[in-house]
Amino acid sequence: MLSSHNPETRYYVRRLERLSSLSLIVEETLATRLTQLSANVSTVAERMVGESRDEYIEWYSEDFFILADEHQP
Repeated sequence: MLSSHNPETRYYVRRLERLSSLSLIVEETLATRLTQLSANVSTVAERMVGESRDEYIEWYSEDFFILADEHQP
């Protein structure tokens, strides 16, 4: 953290720290959502067979792609 007596600098440092904190919350949320989606899809898909299973997984493929793209561990 930068130490400064300048109030404007301190303001921007606090804002940057807040944004960093919010960024971590978003990353944790995306990771949790990806884990939950994977578990849910796997649970349902393992009871399916053939083409219906493939279609079910395909239905959620865009969600996986978006979450994986947005979540950068």
